Amino acid sequence: MTGPPVDVKLWGQRSLVASDIRRLEDLNEITSHMLEVVQAHMLPSARVGGTPVKPVAREHSPYGLSTIQSQVLDVINMCPRREGISFDAIKTALDYLSGSTIRRSLAYLLKLGSIFTTVDEQHFKSIENSD
Repeated sequence: MTGPPVDVKLWGQRSLVASDIRRLEDLNEITSHMLEVVQAHMLPSARVGGTPVKPVAREHSPYGLSTIQSQVLDVINMCPRREGISFDAIKTALDYLSGSTIRRSLAYLLKLGSIFTTVDEQHFKSIENSD
């Protein structure tokens, strides 16, 4: 905690389900989460020039993927090479993310089965873009 404890008053019934509680390794995770919350809140009611904005349809199912994991997967999906894309190329494309954040996303996507390694442990290809 950074400050004194705060008393919380509750009116009515509320519940909270935590599916993943862990120590933050990168404070950018907080910023990313807040941006996801704002985006989720604004999408159904967002308007540009008086016309409703429709959410962009994605080819892969983003269900369960964080914004960062989706960005990593999108970079891998855009690679046309047979050997896939290297970790260094992913890091260059997503230069605003740390290497450890990208590695965690890659580990999750590998475990999920959305991507696989190709010529070595540093080259990745998406199952959606495999030959």
